[in-house]
Amino acid sequence: MADKKTTPMPPPASIRLVAVIVSFNRCEHLKQGIAAVLDEPVAGLVVVDNGSTDGSREWLASLDEPRLEVVTPNATWEEPEVSNLVSR
Repeated sequence: MADKKTTPMPPPASIRLVAVIVSFNRCEHLKQGIAAVLDEPVAGLVVVDNGSTDGSREWLASLDEPRLEVVTPNATWEEPEVSNLVSR
């Protein structure tokens, strides 16, 4: 049997994790989700607000969190658009 070469995992300090949440009219769930994600050692959090009318946009705009980026597209984003955002 041939020896398999394995690539060692990088140390945790070199991993940069950015989370993405896509939301539409789920303000209360969004508050819980953002709090849970930001309690973790993530480098950033991108929230895509898909045109919410329940106060989500206003609440997101009131946050002062340097790791948070809010994206508010002009139209509702479907999976391909979100996938493109994640891969950037």
